[in-house]
Amino acid sequence: MKMRALILAWLLAASGGAQAALITAEPDATEGFVGDEFIVDVVIDPVGELVGVFDIDVLFDPGILAFSGVVFDIFLDGPGDSIQEVELGSGVVSVFELSWSGLFNQDGAPFRLFSLAFTALAAGSAQVGLDVIELGDFFGDPLIAETAGTRIDIRPRDPAAVPEPGALGLLAVSLFLLSVSRRRPA
Repeated sequence: MKMRALILAWLLAASGGAQAALITAEPDATEGFVGDEFIVDVVIDPVGELVGVFDIDVLFDPGILAFSGVVFDIFLDGPGDSIQEVELGSGVVSVFELSWSGLFNQDGAPFRLFSLAFTALAAGSAQVGLDVIELGDFFGDPLIAETAGTRIDIRPRDPAAVPEPGALGLLAVSLFLLSVSRRRPA
């Protein structure tokens, strides 16, 4: 038992007490209506490290949200100096980027990895979660990561908010068009 404790203490000391990078999903709005578009930024606080590779699954409810696009940011020196891939599955978007340059756009401060666009399909509460498959530093060595997802609440559009022509207005327009069409010579 003492041997395990010593080995664990040695491993923690060897890692230098490394802090975990925090990866968060940050929507432009946390509530909206059916038909609205939402942008969700995936942001990392690398805790002083340079990030050279990531592979992140973004999980969402496909009954409430529809994925409509992704935009990578410049912090892994892409698109010219990185490999970027996106795969779409049912309720998951897998986003991957690997840099082969000097990571000149990073300074260790929090930055956006990529942004996802979603369209609200139905009313409900949509969870957007993150699952880090891989996160590595400048040399590709693994980094420890914690994640924080988000929630977007979608409400139905109020049908009373869309003005519909009244019955009398429709009747007046119909009668006007009928009278104009009868006045034309055949």
